[in-house]
Amino acid sequence: ASFANILASRGYNLIITGRRKEKIQKLANELSKKYNIKIDVIIAELSNEKDIKDIVKYISKTKNIDTLINNAGYSIYKNFSDSAVAENENMISVHILAVIKIINAVLPKMIRQGYGNIINVSSLGANIFANDAPIPLVAPVIIAILFNLFS
Repeated sequence: ASFANILASRGYNLIITGRRKEKIQKLANELSKKYNIKIDVIIAELSNEKDIKDIVKYISKTKNIDTLINNAGYSIYKNFSDSAVAENENMISVHILAVIKIINAVLPKMIRQGYGNIINVSSLGANIFANDAPIPLVAPVIIAILFNLFS
């Protein structure tokens, strides 16, 4: 919400995604009214392949995208060794695969435009070493490596 508020206050039109419809719609309504901007809302669960495809499809129909902020994430708050494979697959989907797929959809558009910004938000946990590191701690490293390959 902080990023959306800052960008809205500067006159940016926004596309906001989130999984909690009421919360996202409320934010969109408040910012749209306060700053007189256009805000589109996409309700999506980033561990769901269909929802990611819906976001990518929407991006493909959008004329220009100035800035992409990847700010989704969650943690399961237990040691990696105590977590189920399905939990880790969901975290990989949200922290890594969704980010890559959305960047892949936005980047060609930004290159064609001749401008654009991509901001990948992490947590402080990404800077803390853990002997039994769960996915959120390694995901920013993987994203940084992949992003640097394409820079």
